[in-house]
Amino acid sequence: IQMINVYENVLEEHVALGIHELIKNVSWKYDYPSNTSKPDRHWHVLCGVDNDVFFDYDWISTIWKTVINKYDFKNNFNVQKFRRAYMNAHDYGTEPQMHFDDGDFTMIYYPRTDWKLEWGGGTLIVEDGVNHLVDYKPNSLVIFDANLMHSAQVVSKSCHELRTVVVFKCDKDVVV
Repeated sequence: IQMINVYENVLEEHVALGIHELIKNVSWKYDYPSNTSKPDRHWHVLCGVDNDVFFDYDWISTIWKTVINKYDFKNNFNVQKFRRAYMNAHDYGTEPQMHFDDGDFTMIYYPRTDWKLEWGGGTLIVEDGVNHLVDYKPNSLVIFDANLMHSAQVVSKSCHELRTVVVFKCDKDVVV
């Protein structure tokens, strides 16, 4: 059974606003492929591996700790740790590619508190042949099975901002 869950108002407003400000100061690296068989690239920053957030992005742990507790990841998804945490960004003219992820679950947080719906930039997820568009809504979170084909959606020409997301790749806990 596949699944897609969307949550809104994930962080307290003042925390979400603080993260919005922090992500605006990220020094992005260009040239990351979401689908290695395609030539397209986007902006990317690796933030942490194996449940350890790198020093420069310790604020990412605030997102992680909030969501695993608030949405009871241990009981609802059998997840307590992330495999990889990173940030992606797209701007107008970047053509995102459909792809699958590694791990069991993908979790995408939308940090831009000033994002406008008409700018696009949501996430398209294909489940059982049905397209599900998750709009980019500030301070929201989408969790889905990593084996579902998905893609960031294009950013409108009228948008002069980066479409930024914080992503956690998660594995189910091993039951012993």
